[in-house]
Amino acid sequence: MLNTNDEQVHFAFPFARGDDGKVAVVVQDTLEHVTSQVGVVVSYPAGYRPEKPSFGIPWPFGKDAPVDGDAIQTAVQQQVPAATLEWTEYAPVTVGSRILEIDVEA
Repeated sequence: MLNTNDEQVHFAFPFARGDDGKVAVVVQDTLEHVTSQVGVVVSYPAGYRPEKPSFGIPWPFGKDAPVDGDAIQTAVQQQVPAATLEWTEYAPVTVGSRILEIDVEA
């Protein structure tokens, strides 16, 4: 699908409509597009899609801290090769609570 500038576009994530009522799209290979791809991949545990069992990430919920950010980064980069990722993990409240922050570059 091409936009009016003849650029390849894809549906935006999360799926939404713009002010004009049309479905929002992002231009292929832009930071917005790559970030939306990463957002989809990290939203699902590996094995969630039976037709594509490698899709998703090693699910961190219920696991001991620290989070295995390297395994998540590897899974994302295999599925979104255009993404350059850096991750940081920190404990916002308690030792058992963790946040894995992933910065994406295209």
